[in-house]
Amino acid sequence: MFKLSDFDHFRNDARIKFKTEIVDGVKFIIISYSIADSSLWQLPLAIECRGITFDEFGKCVSLPLHKVFNIGEREQTQRGALKLYNCTVLEKRDGSMLIPVLINNKIFWKSKKSFYSDVAIKANVCATLEVLNLSRTLLNMGYTPIFEFTHPEHQIVIDYGKEPKFVLIAVRHIESGGYMSIESQEIMCAAHRVDCIRRYGDNTFQMLNELDDQVDFEGYVIRHPDGMWTKAKSKWYLLNHRIMTEIRE
Repeated sequence: MFKLSDFDHFRNDARIKFKTEIVDGVKFIIISYSIADSSLWQLPLAIECRGITFDEFGKCVSLPLHKVFNIGEREQTQRGALKLYNCTVLEKRDGSMLIPVLINNKIFWKSKKSFYSDVAIKANVCATLEVLNLSRTLLNMGYTPIFEFTHPEHQIVIDYGKEPKFVLIAVRHIESGGYMSIESQEIMCAAHRVDCIRRYGDNTFQMLNELDDQVDFEGYVIRHPDGMWTKAKSKWYLLNHRIMTEIRE
């Protein structure tokens, strides 16, 4: 299990931020990277600095997704080095990662960096009873549920419609750091009537080869049989994301 002290080697690293927030009278420390370069990822536990959250006693209370790299981004993720058979291929949705945290027996939502971001505040209002019940069940089992949240007021590139939506993209055990299988995740979602991330058939080679022909689609997250995760985005999405970013700036 991760402890707050495991991350002490980042205390003086300007690329990593330790943020303290008080939620419902309880103190939390959130660790996330603000600047990323190739040298950062060589450091121990750097890939876990994506909003991992601890209580004031140093106990981990929320374990989001680790840093997932693009295919071709690092030596280990070059296409020729990857095992592209028996993969779990999932849709990569164009939303905001949101994590429920149980505080004083109530659920509060946090984004990567804060309980008080605009999107986290919006989630506290929009979360359905079904989403809250699934979240509570998993949290009480010792897991961190990880959702992708889309909302018309927080659209990034892709328009997912006028209704807010929570999609469960992963479930992670807080103590071991391991991920629940997608099959078990789908069963949990079905039992609670919550949307689960879309899973595709194992045609990884073909899907990657055809990705750049797709529009209105971000890409894929690929869980490889050796435990590695990678992601791949369409050219359409990368171009439109850059355009939208420049417009907002």
